[in-house]
Amino acid sequence: MSLAELHQLLLTLEIPVAYDHFKTEQKPPFIAYRVLREDFNTADSKTAFRTANIELSYCSDLRNIPFERRLEQLLESRLITFDKAFLYLDKQEMYQVNYYFCMLGVD
Repeated sequence: MSLAELHQLLLTLEIPVAYDHFKTEQKPPFIAYRVLREDFNTADSKTAFRTANIELSYCSDLRNIPFERRLEQLLESRLITFDKAFLYLDKQEMYQVNYYFCMLGVD
């Protein structure tokens, strides 16, 4: 799956989505995602395949567990397995749920 395909997939959730950050301030809920690290696996001195470690952050002013489940089901429908971490951002007064996963063949 490419980053463009991931972006299109996330847009089906019908909330604002951006790679890394938004250019303007957003009111929650919204999603931002980014590549944390890329690995290039080589064979015969050529890149055989690439992997990318992704961090996806869902931010909301209230904890919305049904929406989190919907997001998780969307990822799982594409066979994406993930780790999940929760934060409460005091200064922004919002919840942040981070999903960490790896994608193959990223371009």
